[in-house]
Amino acid sequence: MTMFSSWPHPRPEPPPIPETPSLKALLLCPTEPQEHFNRVRDFIWQEGTYVCKLAGITFKRVRIMDVRYPGIITQQIWDEISYSDIIFLDLSGLNPNVLIELGVASAWRSPFDVVSIFNESIHLLRISSHRNKYPHEIFDVAQLRHFRYDFSTEHGVNEFMATIRTAFFSVLGSVPREWPSVEVQPQPIDWGAGQALPRTIEAPPRCHFNLNDSGLSFGAPYYWPASYVRLTRSKLRNCVLETRFRFKPVKDSSGNLVFSDDWVGIKVRASNTFADYGHLVYVRPNGKVVRVTIPVIRRPGQNTWHDKVLMELGRIDDQHDWITLKVESTDRGFIVSVAKNEETLRQIEEIPTDDEMVEFEGYPLIQTHQTRALLKKVYFESKDLPPEV
Repeated sequence: MTMFSSWPHPRPEPPPIPETPSLKALLLCPTEPQEHFNRVRDFIWQEGTYVCKLAGITFKRVRIMDVRYPGIITQQIWDEISYSDIIFLDLSGLNPNVLIELGVASAWRSPFDVVSIFNESIHLLRISSHRNKYPHEIFDVAQLRHFRYDFSTEHGVNEFMATIRTAFFSVLGSVPREWPSVEVQPQPIDWGAGQALPRTIEAPPRCHFNLNDSGLSFGAPYYWPASYVRLTRSKLRNCVLETRFRFKPVKDSSGNLVFSDDWVGIKVRASNTFADYGHLVYVRPNGKVVRVTIPVIRRPGQNTWHDKVLMELGRIDDQHDWITLKVESTDRGFIVSVAKNEETLRQIEEIPTDDEMVEFEGYPLIQTHQTRALLKKVYFESKDLPPEV
């Protein structure tokens, strides 16, 4: 088999993760009309530069027709489809080359990494009347979400820029796509007979989630304030969950905070993974440790939830202070334990009242809101028997 081929097989191996964090974008589009597609390129590169500047990483970009280094063109296309972090394909006019490239990208890449766009005016200009089909009318292509854009008005341009910006923010959470191995995995109890809880940490798609030698960094992207890491897919009742973390506030290129209502916490009660304030014990940067309760029986006029400050640790320095937060179920409720740096864990026991439930029940989560966290330690175990399969 020749090393250079117009057939995209085998898939090129991705290069090693660069030491300097970066995001690489690839634009695949027709060549004509040149002025139009140059404008598309410029808008995409502008948004990519802005997003990467906010994130403090290097922005790399490639449009194949702009490549000036020697080589086999088709092989360069396959390499870039394999190597790039996000791929934009302009389907205006249903250009055969772009459609082939879409097929290769669809086979190799996650749908979150591929962004399909098209312009109706260019589409009608480039395609003959008897083949006047839009991308969403073609069976094999219709399942992909297509973003229609229009540069004829300022509103259309702004809408296109917002779409591209969101796409870049979305892909930031999975860059780099492969993570070095470090010891930040949960410690599950062994059920015996070779059965144990999964030894993995999961984060929702499109949320910041990065693993390096310092620990597991996760939390809010710039466009969506809430995030979590999940320790098991099983719904459990009596658990112990402990984590040691440091705040990593989200800042713009000038060093200003992007969010202000930030906290890191452990979910102690919920029926699903989309838990919010009412299911948490959390810590704020001002050092307040807060528990928020959702009453099981809500009286007329009663708020959906209310919070209670359990203890105060003093203001937290996000550059130096490590926080240990632990939640453990008991027969009467649960115990919250907190410490700053090397202090001994301080405990407060919460006793259930007549109209609320406080047991640790649901999907164990570590959550952030309007911030990021660097997890140095995660310990988890369940006191329950394994759920029936």
